[in-house]
Amino acid sequence: MKRLVLAITLLACTSVQAQTNCRSDSFGNTTCTSGSSSTTYRRDSFGNTMGSDGSTMRTDSFGNTTIMRPRQPSTTYRTDSFGNTTGSDGTHMRTDSFGNTTITSPTGRQTTCRRDSFGNTTCQ
Repeated sequence: MKRLVLAITLLACTSVQAQTNCRSDSFGNTTCTSGSSSTTYRRDSFGNTMGSDGSTMRTDSFGNTTIMRPRQPSTTYRTDSFGNTTGSDGTHMRTDSFGNTTITSPTGRQTTCRRDSFGNTTCQ
């Protein structure tokens, strides 16, 4: 589940430049809002996650997560034994001891995501 939340957060945070807030409901759906746009992610019975924006996420038996977005190349994310995640597009993610995740895009832009005590995630 942690990997799924991280993938949703990555998808939401790297898609936009503005602050992004993600909130999960009691049905297991996650809605991410940035500015005036909002995307809801739902998991199906096969373990795939679909976004209302047409994106799809799948995790294979090795723990690699592939994110497919409409009209964009897919990206596969792998996590090493140190807990660092690298995307096939050059994206890097590292989580510190406080639970903050720093996402570095292939262009060097950094986004930091924090999860509050209510389980909501905010990325800036």
